[in-house]
Amino acid sequence: MFKNFIHGDNSQERLVFKNPQRLHVKQYVKLIIMYTENYEWVIGFIDGDGFLDLERIKNRDRFYYRPILSITQKNIKMLYKIKKILKIGRITKRSDGYYHYRVRNRRLFEQYLVPIFIKYPFLSNKKLQFKLILRCLRILKDYTDQDSQKQRCLNQIQIWIREARLRRLKTEPKNLSQTWLVGFFDSEGCISVSPLRARGASGGKQQSSKEASLKWRFVIKISQSKTNYLLLVAIRDFLNIGQIYKERSNIYYWGSHSFKDLSKLKSLFKKYPLKSEKHIQWIRFLKLLQIKDDILKPNQKKLERLILSFQKSKTIEDIVPTTLKNVE
Repeated sequence: MFKNFIHGDNSQERLVFKNPQRLHVKQYVKLIIMYTENYEWVIGFIDGDGFLDLERIKNRDRFYYRPILSITQKNIKMLYKIKKILKIGRITKRSDGYYHYRVRNRRLFEQYLVPIFIKYPFLSNKKLQFKLILRCLRILKDYTDQDSQKQRCLNQIQIWIREARLRRLKTEPKNLSQTWLVGFFDSEGCISVSPLRARGASGGKQQSSKEASLKWRFVIKISQSKTNYLLLVAIRDFLNIGQIYKERSNIYYWGSHSFKDLSKLKSLFKKYPLKSEKHIQWIRFLKLLQIKDDILKPNQKKLERLILSFQKSKTIEDIVPTTLKNVE
């Protein structure tokens, strides 16, 4: 039943799923849940930072086509985690310092990725892109470079895939899961902390730096373009916290800056820890919460250092838009 649930060359994994009776029932169920959660996390990450396309290759006078999955990150460790889950792919370094994870082999794409993407569907506009890629794969099964009619069809679908990136979601996604949300936050989320400079009650004079540094504000948010606005609505309704704001032209974000909303996020990230560098930011943020009400001088200095660490740890991943990072 679960023979094709996991793909890979690991003999132990193949043995487990071909002979489930050799495992204790509880261990077997835990193993299935673990792989399910990993796949949902990867789908969430790809929904945020992934890139799907149909590549057209010219060899002399002949044209060939192949599907592409691409993820670009500054942190190479994240890409190796994704490769370990999906079992396939190649990681290379670009000239601008970014690392590239890519799957460009049609046979491997069909064998490994298609079953996963069908079982755990995308929730962003990549859902439509993947449907178009499936159409391409059906055409490519008996494709020859001399079939001009199929070439025109594939060229048209390639245009539709690229247009689908700018197409708005028409309905609000309903099948959100906690692990998908953690993966999406790993790719698109942001934890921002900054000191709040309060003014004195009389004369409007600014308080001393030591006193003001004890007051700070935070924003936990996920930014998206207007094409995925309904995805932000789905996240807000799923968590039942936060609001949606307009950040700038055509960019919106779901955000929370209330201490009352943190209990749900704490339980979520405790059950399903973040896998990216945002996990370190989240740990620092929890330390801020522990000492925020303590005004002792040792904790005051510690608080200042933690707030400063948030400002310094803002990586280029938080600055460069996804559409620019994933340009082939």
